[in-house]
Amino acid sequence: MRLTRSTGVLAASLVAVALAASACSSSKSTTAPAKQVAATQEQINAQPVSSLQQGGTLNLSMEQWSSQWNIFSANGNVDADTQTVISALLPAPYHYSADGTPTYNADYLTGEPVSSTVGGKQTVTYELNPKAVWSDGTPITYKDYVANWQALNGKTANYNPTFSVGYDQIASVAEGKNADEVVVTYSSPFSDWKSLFAPLYPASEYATADDFNKNLLTSLGLSGGPFEQGSVNQTDQTVTLVPNPKWWGSKPVLDSIVFKTISTDATAQAFANGEIDSFDIGVDATAYKTAKSTKNATVLQAGGPDYRALTINAQSANLSDVQVRQAVSEALDRTAIAKSDLAGLPASQILVNNHFYMPNQKGYTNTSGAVGTYSASAAEQLLNAAGWTLPAGGTYRTKAGKELDLTLLIPSDVSVATNESTLITAMLKTIGIKVTTTSEGDPFFTDIAAGKFDLTVFTWEGTNYPISSSISLYQNIQSGNWGQNYARIGSSTIDSEMNTAAGQTNPTTATADINQADQAIWQEAGVIPFYQRPELEGQVKTLANYGAFGFADIVWQNIGFTK
Repeated sequence: MRLTRSTGVLAASLVAVALAASACSSSKSTTAPAKQVAATQEQINAQPVSSLQQGGTLNLSMEQWSSQWNIFSANGNVDADTQTVISALLPAPYHYSADGTPTYNADYLTGEPVSSTVGGKQTVTYELNPKAVWSDGTPITYKDYVANWQALNGKTANYNPTFSVGYDQIASVAEGKNADEVVVTYSSPFSDWKSLFAPLYPASEYATADDFNKNLLTSLGLSGGPFEQGSVNQTDQTVTLVPNPKWWGSKPVLDSIVFKTISTDATAQAFANGEIDSFDIGVDATAYKTAKSTKNATVLQAGGPDYRALTINAQSANLSDVQVRQAVSEALDRTAIAKSDLAGLPASQILVNNHFYMPNQKGYTNTSGAVGTYSASAAEQLLNAAGWTLPAGGTYRTKAGKELDLTLLIPSDVSVATNESTLITAMLKTIGIKVTTTSEGDPFFTDIAAGKFDLTVFTWEGTNYPISSSISLYQNIQSGNWGQNYARIGSSTIDSEMNTAAGQTNPTTATADINQADQAIWQEAGVIPFYQRPELEGQVKTLANYGAFGFADIVWQNIGFTK
């Protein structure tokens, strides 16, 4: 399971210990660790649309059924699969290449938006494609941009957005020379302005807070993309997309796309059975073997921006003391976790020591310090200092007569999360912390958002904008609505340094500022990255223009099957 960061979605797919590691490993394969995949790599079986057969149905899977099709609403479990479905329907101002380079999307814009800064205020002007309409025939205009800004700026009463980064810096969104020109004025410069209004929802869906929070619980709503909702079957938990007859761009190759809800551990077999045409292998050596052995199938690989991590709830009673959280982090042998999780996969076992950049991305530096360094003895000293002591002959530490007991919440159908829970339990036991694992199905994401956990493991799905997309994960929220800050950590210092980075127009300076903030984030010990999650896609050989995208976006109308 995967969850994304704000501009894109979170994914949970989430040594005496060495014995536990080998016992829980999904494979004893001797597959040698692969070299680190370049951040610019994608494999999608790229083919000219003219060489594809017209028509056909693409069958894909979703890890769990979505309770909210408004991906910006905090009311519901919005995961990576939900965003994938929505991306086939809604406008986005930019396309992205394999290395993350943005190019304006000519289906929605007539040219590159113009950004200028005068007197400390930044203005961005968009020229909209006059052919662009919603599926009910309503033109896409500046009014849609106004509605999205007002819903997502975090200042409009009763709206409950997942994040507001960037939108909260906008002073106004107005009509330019006509309804097809949008003028966005920022109160202060925002470096990642290209990340905003992606996707763009129709103004009618965001007209009121009630619309924003409830309109898209069981329906995908209007489309402004190449596909639209054909059906949403709540009973079978399937979504069918069909070509949008109001679409003004290149005609889609496919007749339909069907998303089927299939548990993570069952997707590989569903693929082998021919029920789906492509699936995310993730951190699953058995699934990798299944894909490799399936007739007329292949495995594609990209250098994606996703990482596995442990999240520690700082508002949990036993974890409110930062020394205890730091002890948890320092007691984890992240190298052993990576080795166990990735056994049997063609993936590098390189630790992630930064909350914003992946090891194969420009800007990456190790900011982890002592908190990211494995040392059981140092962890024990932190617990002693926090007043948690080990009784003579006892196994678990106590304080004021209470045992140091933590609950680890994991998704019920994800083998890598089960593996990690076993490893974490064993590692923390060595320093006197008791861990009890609980597993859940659909309520997993909901309980994470509500803070109903002590520890949890999942995958963060990255975006092309590592700074702005990650700010909401570590903002020091005062209102109590923590949004994507599931660890519930933060400080005014971290906020100040992150905001400074987001306001920089010089990328080098922005990177230096955000890495400075990251040192403080590590000290809070709320999110402990493990390793970069391999992007491995098993799919039928005839499927074209789809696969392991890395930093590139999906161009849905170009997907099809070879003749």
